[in-house]
Amino acid sequence: AKVPTDGLDRLDKSKNVLHQLVNLYGRKVPKDVLVYAAIQGMLVGLEDPYSVLMGPDEYGKLQEQVQNKEFGGIGVYIELDRDAGNQLTVFEPIEGTPAAQAGVEPGDRILAIDGKSTKGISMDGAQAAIRGPVGTKVVLTIKRTGHPQTLKIPIIRGNIHVVSVTARMLPDKIGYVRLRQFGSLTASELETELTRLRSQGARALILDLRNNGGGYIDASVNVVGQFTAPGSLVVYTLNRNKERRDYNSNLRGGLDIPMVVMVNRYSASASEITAGALRDHKVAALVGEKTFGKGSVQQLYPFNNSALKLTIARFYSPAGHVIDNKGIVPEYAVAMEPRLVGKFEQDIQLQKAIRVIRSGKARP
Repeated sequence: AKVPTDGLDRLDKSKNVLHQLVNLYGRKVPKDVLVYAAIQGMLVGLEDPYSVLMGPDEYGKLQEQVQNKEFGGIGVYIELDRDAGNQLTVFEPIEGTPAAQAGVEPGDRILAIDGKSTKGISMDGAQAAIRGPVGTKVVLTIKRTGHPQTLKIPIIRGNIHVVSVTARMLPDKIGYVRLRQFGSLTASELETELTRLRSQGARALILDLRNNGGGYIDASVNVVGQFTAPGSLVVYTLNRNKERRDYNSNLRGGLDIPMVVMVNRYSASASEITAGALRDHKVAALVGEKTFGKGSVQQLYPFNNSALKLTIARFYSPAGHVIDNKGIVPEYAVAMEPRLVGKFEQDIQLQKAIRVIRSGKARP
C-alpha cells in the first residue's frame, strides 16, 4: 500500500507486462531474470514452504540424491547447527565412505576446509569446497566434543554412490535395515537386503526411518508393498477439488515376521507414508519420536535445467489419518538426540526397539 503507483496507468493493460518491462526499463535486463523473479514472487504469495523454484544447482543436487547419481566427495552429511551459531557440523558420515574410514564422527564441528575458515559459510559453499575430483585430498579441521585440541583429518576423495539402504544382523537374529531416503533404487536395494537377512535366519526386523526426509511417493509404495498383502492401500491423496487418488501396492509382499519401525522428528514425507501404512495395516509397531508432519505432495515441473516444485495435494494414511502439520506419534515414545542415531550403545531408541521385539509386542 505504501509503494508509489504513479505511472502504472501508463502500462498498456492489453499487453503483456513482461514485454513492457523488457522494452521500457531504462537498463537492459535479461528476460530470464525477470521470469525467475516473477515466479519467485508468485510462490511467495502461496505461503507454502514446499512450493519452490529450484535453480540448476539445487535441482542437480536433488537429482543426484533421488536418482542415486555418483559424485566425487568424501561421503558425509553436513548441517549448519543453529544451536552453535550456524557452525558447519557433521550430521553423519556414510558407512564405508572416505569420511567414515578417516574417522570423521557425528557431531564433529568443521572449523576449516583446506585451511580456510568455515565461519559464515553457506551449505552450497561447504559442499563445493568438500567435493572435488576423485583421488584428490581435502583436509578438514575438526573440533570434537571431549577433545581439547582441534584435529586435522586428511581425506582422499572417492567416487560417492549414496546407497539409500543399509542393513546388518543384530543379536538374537534381529535384522536391522536403515533407509536414508526414498529414491529411484530404494525398493530394489531394500529387496536385496531383506533377501540377505532372511538367508541369514532373521526372525524379526527393525526398519529405521529416522532422519529420513522422504523422497518419491512411488518408492514408499514399493517399500510398504514388501511387507503387506498384494493390492494393499499404502496412501491416498486429496487435491484442492477433493479428488482422491489411491496408491496401492502391486507387490506380493507379506514378510511375516515381527517388525518395528523407528521414526524421529526428522522422519518426513515418504517416511511418514511408510510408517503410517505399516502401522495401519498392523504390520509393525512404531518406536521413537513424533514425526515431522509433512503431509503434502509436490510435483516437479522441469524447465531449462531448473524445476518448479509445486504442492498439488495432501496425503493421508490408509486409515484416513491426517499427517500434514500433525505427524505420527509412535506407540513407544523415546526422545533422543538425532545425532546419536546409529551409535549402538548410546542409541536408546534402538535399544527400546530391540526390547519391544523381545517382549513380543512388535505389532500394534
